[in-house]
Order: sequence, then structure tokens, then C-alpha cells
Amino acid sequence: MGLAGWFDRIQMTGVGNTIRVAVRLCFLAVFALAIGFTVNAWRDLKDVQDRIRYRIPENTIWAATQSEIELSRMLSELAPLAYGAKSVDGRKLALQFDLMWSRAMIYNKGTLAEAIRQDREQSKIYAAYFAALEASDDILDEVVAGKADAAARMLAILSPHRDKLRSLTLESLNTDRIERETLSADNDLLQTQLSRFGAASIVLLILLLVYLIHSERRARHLLEDANQSRSSLLREREHSEAQAERMKLLARKATTASGAKSEFLAMMSHDIRTPLNAIIGLSELLLKQKEQGEESRMLGTILRASEGLLTLINDILDLTRLEAGKLPLKLGAFSLATLAQDVAEVAAVLAKENGNQMQVIIDPSLPETMVGDSDRIRQVLLNLVGNANKFTTNGDVDLSMEAAGPVGETCTVRFAVSDNGSGISAKMQEKLFQPFEKGENAQNVRAGSTGLGLAISERLVQLMGGSIRFESAQGNGSVFSFDLVLENAGVSQPVAADHCVAISSSVDFSGKEVLIADDVPANLMVARKMFETFGARISVAESGQGAISLGRAKRFDLVVLDVQMPGTDGVAAMQALRSEGPCRDAVFIALTAQSFARDRKRLLNAGFDHYLGKPVRLAEIAELLAEISNTRLVSGLVDDSSETPALELDVEEISPANPEGDAQADAGSYLDIDFLSELIEDLDHDTLIALINQVHNEMDTSLPVLKQGVIAGQDEDVRKTAHKIAGLLDQFGMSAAAQSARNIEHSPAPASNGQEVELLMTLSRIGLNALRDHVDSKMGMKENTESADSENSRGGRWVA
Repeated sequence: MGLAGWFDRIQMTGVGNTIRVAVRLCFLAVFALAIGFTVNAWRDLKDVQDRIRYRIPENTIWAATQSEIELSRMLSELAPLAYGAKSVDGRKLALQFDLMWSRAMIYNKGTLAEAIRQDREQSKIYAAYFAALEASDDILDEVVAGKADAAARMLAILSPHRDKLRSLTLESLNTDRIERETLSADNDLLQTQLSRFGAASIVLLILLLVYLIHSERRARHLLEDANQSRSSLLREREHSEAQAERMKLLARKATTASGAKSEFLAMMSHDIRTPLNAIIGLSELLLKQKEQGEESRMLGTILRASEGLLTLINDILDLTRLEAGKLPLKLGAFSLATLAQDVAEVAAVLAKENGNQMQVIIDPSLPETMVGDSDRIRQVLLNLVGNANKFTTNGDVDLSMEAAGPVGETCTVRFAVSDNGSGISAKMQEKLFQPFEKGENAQNVRAGSTGLGLAISERLVQLMGGSIRFESAQGNGSVFSFDLVLENAGVSQPVAADHCVAISSSVDFSGKEVLIADDVPANLMVARKMFETFGARISVAESGQGAISLGRAKRFDLVVLDVQMPGTDGVAAMQALRSEGPCRDAVFIALTAQSFARDRKRLLNAGFDHYLGKPVRLAEIAELLAEISNTRLVSGLVDDSSETPALELDVEEISPANPEGDAQADAGSYLDIDFLSELIEDLDHDTLIALINQVHNEMDTSLPVLKQGVIAGQDEDVRKTAHKIAGLLDQFGMSAAAQSARNIEHSPAPASNGQEVELLMTLSRIGLNALRDHVDSKMGMKENTESADSENSRGGRWVA
């Protein structure tokens, strides 16, 4: 029976598993011992052979004795000279010294050197000998020259080493012979042991191979099972990958759908706002002309219905922005009392219709002014107060503002709206803040609610760091409240001016020429009537090309252009009028139903000075005209002899003569931070830096051209170059430098404005450095010092 059969027989017995394990362990133990003994014998044999290899060979020891002989000859040559011999052969002495030195070098080579290094006593002797040789070498020239004192010194240095070398050589010869005999015997014994252990290991290895062959048969069956499992796993993996591809496809579809939704909302907003512009605008104009009566009430109903539709559009857009996380907060100082008054005045109409009494309660311990986004707080409160009035009839609606904690640099303000109306059922409370959910009673239907107000309010409060709470029971009214942490503005920040109609009476555009272009006749009529309200002389065009024709034939103080006109649109018309003709210095206003923030920035960057969103309100036009009158130099609006305010910056602080002021200025003084935030969100860091570098290169080219145009007195070239620079800087939010470029462009004599050109150069350099630092800091990345130094040195060329 073979060994493999024996293993099979063992496995077939009742205790096969136990015996198999025991046999394996015993076999492994024996095999390990055999291997261990073999390895140990091999290591001992290697050690013996190494010791034999590093012993001093006989011929090497003989060669070492030559060093002693040559030392003795050198001493013999030195002795006569040292004791007063008159003549000496210097060449012979030098030759003998070289021979002695060469014989000594054998101690630093080969096996003799290795043997010496392993013997500490010998190492000390030979080290001392070599030190004596080096010391003798220092006086060899004097000895060769026949100086007896030098010969005596060398003799004294070398003489002590002759006997030591001789005794060591003799001792090494005797010791080496004995050790060789011992090592040879050990070598023979170890070779015998190694052969035996090696043979045993080979036998055990053969046994191991037999066992492995037997085990391989069993492993083959296991492998087949494993292959089947692997095939199953591969099928599952392919299924998972197919699922992942489907998920990616769904994600792409979702992204496409989101883009389509945004495009639809933009188009819907535009298409609805355009007719609303005519409805609201004409209603306002007719209300101003009608006295109180039935027609006036009907017009008021039309206006409120239109405003309700506009609120619906704004709600949908706000919800979209909130869901996308792109609705920014605009913080500023505001009065709590004014805020409460605004809310109460707006809600008063609906409260009166439903027979409700409204009361506003403000905690006297609250500061007069706070810092926050008053527009968004007002939006939330208007929604809550509006809902309270909708669901309450002949009841009470209270708006309260109270301190919910200590008043200091910051204060937690609790805003609450309570009513004693119909209340909210338990079922409705579960889905109260879901979009498009409405109340259950008929009163709500009559109010025309869209079900978006509370959903938007909840998200707005969360955006401002709070959360809406409510308490309600059907038939017992409701209380909605939310807490916001607001800063105490104190007296350090001015309160934003109240938005009131009184501003319209203070704006006088009498005698000013205004050009209005819109392809929709109703919108054109509304805009014309509204601007005529302020005394302006109006010219109209129904196309962009018509506006260009009128603008090139006559000078206008103000040009209002609808953005989306067939053929030549508002942007193209504005750029054409700015490039040449009498309207180059006019104030250009974009009129559009596109309501997204990015649309406003795009139009301002394209070259428009201001922006009006449809539907246009008289109060908005009045506020815009007041701003234009106060901040822009339009012929006749301010004294022509006064200087145009270049920028809201201290020119002395950042003039070319004082560039050190750059580092002290805040980035917000030079950059449009809100615009850059969106730009940073849309582009990656490397792309932004590459674009900034490209802007840098463009400025390197354009600024010298601008400077040369000023030197040559070429007004038109300077104007065109300044317009190009302004557009380029606006594209990257460098607002201060862009404003400086526009001041040059709109100047009556651009080539004479050398100081403004130098200011532009300085602001461009500062703005680019601030832009690069802002991008790096916002993205958590910094460019290397060499790159920054290089860019700064380039920027230095702009300073005249």
C-alpha cells in the first residue's frame, strides 16, 4: 500500500479528522526540527568558513615580516647620521623610507587588515605604528638634507616599534597555526552534520510533496465550487453595475430636468411679467387720475389681483432659489418699528375686508435698530399676518416683537403672529409647511392662496438661523412664532431709508430728454406715461434699431431699453449708442422681465448703468431717478462745473503716490463680493486663476494703450479703450477699477483726464491682487510665493 493510500484509509475511519490533524501536526513538528537543525548547522559552518577566510595567510604573515625588516634597515641608515656622520646618501634614505612605508601598507589591506581590526590590542599597536610613520614623514625632507637632529628625532620615533612588530609577527604565526587546525576540524564536523540534516530534510520534503499531491485532489473539488460562487458573484456585480448606470442616467435626466425647470421658470416669469407690466402700470396711472368712486375701487381690485399674481410668481421663484440654495441674505440696519408699520399697512386692507382688528406690540427693551435682512423678515411676517387675516373673520390679529433673551451686542428677537380665527385641524398641521398645501375651509379658497407662503417662510427663517413654531386647535385660533438672533445696530450703522411714495414728489426731470424703446406697445405706453409723470420729455422707439436711429440723431439724458427685442436687442442697441454719437454719455437703463440675480449682473456687466425689472412701479422709477440725480453727472441734473465723484474711495489713500494704502483697504472696497461668490461657485480654482492671469495679460496690453491715448490727446481712442477695460473688469467683479474706467469713458474729454487714468492703473493692480487673494481664500488654496511675486512685479508696470 502506498503512502497516499494510507492517508485515504485514515480519512475513512471514524476518527479520521482527529488523526489527520494529529498526523499533520507531528509531521510539521518533525519537518520543522529537521529544517531547524539544517539551518543551524549551515550557519555554524558558514561562521567557521568565515573565520578561516579572515585568518592571516602564511604568505601574508611573511609579507608582514618584511615591514619589520624594512624598519630595521631604516633604523640602520638613520643611526650614522643621527650620531654625527658627515656624509649621507639622501636618495638612499628617501628610497628606504618609501620601502618601509609600502611594506607597512599591507596592514591596511586584505585579510591581514580584517584580522587586525578584530583584535583590539593589535589594532592599537598598528595604529601607533602608522602614527609614527606619519610623524616621520613630516621630517623626512630634513633627514634627506643631512640634518643630524632630524635624524635623531626620526630614530627616536621609529625605534620603539621594531620589537613590538617582531613579537606580534611571531605570536601571530604560532596562534594562526593552532587556530587553523581547530577550524579545520570544526569545518569537517559541521559538513558531516549538514549532510545528514539535509538528507533528512529532503526525505521529509518528499513526504510533504506526496501529501500535497493528495490534498490537491481534494482542493480541485473545492476550486470547482469556488468557481461557481465566483460566477454567481460576477453576475451580481454585472447587475450592480447595470443598476449604477441606470442611476447615472437618472441623475443626468434629473439634472436636465432641473435645467429645464429653471429655463421654464425664467421664461414663465418673463412672459407673465410682461403683460403684468402693462396691467399694473396702467392701473397705477389711472388710480392717480381717478377720484374715489366705483371706477377707483374697480381699478384697485385690478391692481390687487395683479399684485397677487406677481406675488405668486415671486413665491415660485423664491422657492426655486431656496431649494437650490442660491437665495442670498442681504444684511443691513433697519428699524423694528418701521418694519412693523410696513407690515401692518400692507395687511390693513385684508384685515378691513374681513372685519379684523390689528394690533402691533413691540417690546420697549428692544434696540431701535437691528442688523438683519429686513426684506426677508418682512416677507415672512407679511405671509403670517396675511394668513391670520384670511382665516379670521371679525376677530383680532396681533403682531408682536419681543426680546427672548438678554439685550447686548446681539439680541434674540421673538416675532409672533396670533389670531382667534378658525384654527388648524390636526390633519392639516401634519402637512402645513409642505409646498402647495392649502387650508380646508372655504375662506381660504376665497383668499386665493397658492399654498406656497408657509413653505417659503419656513425655509427663509431657517436660512436666517431660526425655525417657525406654531400652536393651534381648530376653532381656537393660531399662534405662529420664530426667533432670530440679530445684531444691535446702535448708532454705528444708519437705518435704510423708508420706501415711501414721497420720493416721487421730490424728483423733477423737467426738460430732460428720455428715450424709451420696447417692442410691446402696451409696455411702451406704460413706461412713457410713468416717466412723463416726472416731467421728462419722452421719445419712443418700437425696436432696437429704431432706438439707435433716434439716439444717433439726438442727444438724450436717459435711455431706457427693453432687453428682449427682436432683431437688435437692448444690449446691442446700448453698445451701439455708447460707441458713437451724442448719447455716449447718457445714462442707460435696462428694462426686462428677467428677474434672476444673474440676469441683473449680466446686464450691468454688459454696460448698462441701471436695471428695472418688470412690472415697473412708479415708486421704483422715482427711487431710481433720485439715485441718478444724486450720483451720476447727467447734463442738467447737477451743476456741470462740479466734479464727478469717481468712486466711494479715498483717492489719497490709494493714489499712485501712496500704494502702501493698498494693503490696508478692505477687499469689499474693490470687489463685487456677491458677484464673485456666484463666480467661484460656478468655476473651479484652476480655471479662475487662469482667467485672472488672462485678465492680467489683457490689462498689460490695454492700460499702456490707454496711457498713450491720453498723452496723444485722442479722446475717441481713450473712450473706446476705457469702455473695453470697464467691461473686462466688470466680468470679474473688480467694481472699483471698472467704475474708474467708466468715469473715463463718460468724461466729456477723456484724453484730458490723466489723473483718473493713473487712478485706474492703481485700482486695477490692487483689484487684481485682491481678486486673486479672495479666490484663494474662498477656495482654501494659495498660490506659491514665486508666482505671487511675479504677478506683483508685472502689476507694478501699470503705475505711471
